[in-house]
Amino acid sequence: MIRAREAAERLRRLHPRSRVLLLPHQGHLVPEQSNCLDRLEARGRPRAAASGAVSVVFLPGLAGHPDEFAAQVTHLGAVRGVITSRPVLDGDTSVAGAARRLLADLRRDGVDRFVLVGHSAGGMIALAAAQQQPEGLAGVALLDTPVLLPSPVRVALRLLAVFLRTPLAGPLLRLFVGATFGDSDLAPFRREVLQRLAETPAHAARSLTSTTFTHDSATALASVPVPVLVVRATIPVRVDQLPLATRWIDVRGAGHWVHVHAADRVNTALRDFLDELDPR
Repeated sequence: MIRAREAAERLRRLHPRSRVLLLPHQGHLVPEQSNCLDRLEARGRPRAAASGAVSVVFLPGLAGHPDEFAAQVTHLGAVRGVITSRPVLDGDTSVAGAARRLLADLRRDGVDRFVLVGHSAGGMIALAAAQQQPEGLAGVALLDTPVLLPSPVRVALRLLAVFLRTPLAGPLLRLFVGATFGDSDLAPFRREVLQRLAETPAHAARSLTSTTFTHDSATALASVPVPVLVVRATIPVRVDQLPLATRWIDVRGAGHWVHVHAADRVNTALRDFLDELDPR
């Protein structure tokens, strides 16, 4: 397994001018964000230098951080333009609002073609962005994202979304995130995730979580005009309900943060998916 810190240090050596940094988890949140994107150069060339090339945009979920994609950035960033997105913490922090912010930032940065790769709620943001059918979108990859859930699970999560509008929101979110941990998530990793959750503004955490649980994923998947990859780990995605053209894989035993704890398998799936969309 490639550890995130080791991968980030390797990334610095391979790409000394990269703006993707291993940020300290304490105090990394800021009250206002003008742009949520961090950019990476591939093989020493700016992303935009390769006209028409596909850039890969990674989107973390609740209590996520760009560093969690360090293994993917290292694996793919040597040959592709890579962008990591930070969570939206101000303004409209709903799934739809975060999707609009993401697309606006990509347009502002002049990203012509891109694939969105989202983990958990970040995958729902990717779906919401894809529903807008933005120019330049080439594909979407969902990493253990809560789409097409069985009815009892969907009802339970929507009930939780109702309680997130009450004073119980903070404790419930902490319990919910804690319940996503598995054997692969060692104590230091759990502490970092829960610390980031504690640092996330309450309104942002409530809005992102509740709209993730209530977003119509079936309609979203049916309306996405580009190829989709689904990586299922711990969330019971009903893969039999996926649109016929959707590619999917199971990665069991690595927990919810599958891209961290089963990086090699996820990297292979992403590389194969990207190579079909944009052979290099």
